[in-house]
Amino acid sequence: MDWQETAVPPRVKTAAIVIIVASVWAFISPFALHYNHIPHAMWSTMGIGMVSAFIVGLRVSGAQQAGWMSLLNALFGILLIIAPFVRGDASRLNIVINDVVIGAIITAFAIWAFTGTRSLVSHAPTAHHA
Repeated sequence: MDWQETAVPPRVKTAAIVIIVASVWAFISPFALHYNHIPHAMWSTMGIGMVSAFIVGLRVSGAQQAGWMSLLNALFGILLIIAPFVRGDASRLNIVINDVVIGAIITAFAIWAFTGTRSLVSHAPTAHHA
């Protein structure tokens, strides 16, 4: 296996950076937006941010071809989008906007990373001309 096979695809690397930034914000946002006194909202936002960062870390440190990990991350992003409504925090606009925006960023970039996974691209069916 040469270095090109083990290198992190550029799209996965870019998506990882964006998701890490979003995850760091998810971890500090309950304090920055003053909802750290609402434990269920604080811990779900922080928890999903930590899990998302962990998945990205795995993806770039050795699981470059594991596209399913990006789909799992997208699922956590969707979970964060719906979380304030499920938790009953829909009336707290700062929490809703924060979770929806972070969740949308995680979801969008995770899907983008998934579509850039080499094993998916290299094994995609192609049209053969006679």
